[in-house]
Amino acid sequence: MTVFPASTSRFSSTSALRHYESWGIVPPPERTASGYRLYTEEHAAYFECIRAMQPGFGMDIVKKR
Repeated sequence: MTVFPASTSRFSSTSALRHYESWGIVPPPERTASGYRLYTEEHAAYFECIRAMQPGFGMDIVKKR
């Protein structure tokens, strides 16, 4: 499992990533002892897919899963 930092500006803002998690459209990431989210390549694939779908469908459709 490869972990990358939460500074994922190539995907979305950190608040958007937290929304995706709260909406249930990405799996919950593991966390460090201090509570930082540990995103993996699997999460990166989800974020890329969400970003690709957003312009054509809007977040209402993406959010519905």
